[in-house]
Amino acid sequence: MNAETLGQSWPPNPEGSSYTDPKIRTGYARNAYFVKSVDILAEVNYRLKRTGVNGKLLRAEVLADLELSQESKDALMYVKGKWRKRMSYQRWLRDRRYQDKKLTISTTIYPT
Repeated sequence: MNAETLGQSWPPNPEGSSYTDPKIRTGYARNAYFVKSVDILAEVNYRLKRTGVNGKLLRAEVLADLELSQESKDALMYVKGKWRKRMSYQRWLRDRRYQDKKLTISTTIYPT
């Protein structure tokens, strides 16, 4: 993965490369072209830390190119999305399982 490369140091000086072509617009108005990727990586790592062991399992299964376990899928569902979740991972899991159970009971009683 490229996470290690992004985390080590800033990219080298772009002098003499295609990065300095004035016709090519890269990055965002307030940042250099490579800052956004570092910001995203930091946010993903922060969210993965909040998932604890399940986040570590998710990372290991992705790097090993394995099929995701249910614990990894739970961590992925918590990590994904545009905005950071306000509630803790444990609370989010509890609420999600409650909603799944409620949905299962409701479809059993009132089949469609």
